[in-house]
Order: sequence, then C-alpha cells, then structure tokens
Amino acid sequence: TRIGLVFPGPAAIAARIQREYANHGIDVRAISVPEAEMTNPEIARLGSADIDAMMRPAFSRGVDAVVCVGTNLRSGYLAAGFEQEFGVPVVDSAIATLWHVLRIAGSSRPLPGWGALLAAH
Repeated sequence: TRIGLVFPGPAAIAARIQREYANHGIDVRAISVPEAEMTNPEIARLGSADIDAMMRPAFSRGVDAVVCVGTNLRSGYLAAGFEQEFGVPVVDSAIATLWHVLRIAGSSRPLPGWGALLAAH
C-alpha cells in the first residue's frame, strides 16, 4: 500500500496519478520525475544509466514497491536488478500489461529476468 512512483512526464501529471492511487488506498511516498519535460521519442531514447538515475529516488524508506508508469520508459529491463538491490517489487506498466495479457490467455509459464511479477507468473 506504500509505493514509490516513477513517471517520465510532468510533475503535475504525476501528482494526478498520486491522487488517483490515494483514492484506491495506495500511499505514494516518493515521486520521481525528470527535471525537464521530454517528448515520448526522447523518453524512448533514454539509456539505462538515465533510467537508473530516474528510478533510484523512488526507492525511499518504507515503500512496499516501486511502480513505473510510462509507455516509452524502458524500466522493465532494470526491474529484476532493482528488486534484488532494494528487496521490493518493481512494477513496470508495460510488464504489468504483459502479465495481465498472459493471464487472460491462460499462460502460467514464468518469464525470469523481468522482475518478480513475471517470474512468478
């Protein structure tokens, strides 16, 4: 119920996401957004080091998980490593969508290397 939020868009939209999560009983304890606004293509071109730097502030004390919301943010590639380092699940929006689609399709085969959500699928 206590999460860190990573969002590659404007802080104002991240605040709206925080309010929506609060309406569902989820306490967003930390929000990490980029310093400058980026376009979707710019977000898609971010390298691992940039994504890593954007994600780290979300792992504040007391979070139960970190949620990465952003279509073009390739945080899923880093999920397993952050989970190992910080000991909390990382839920990337694209991976969560894949997890849901696989469940709908009836697949229960784990997909290791993409974080706890798909590893326990």
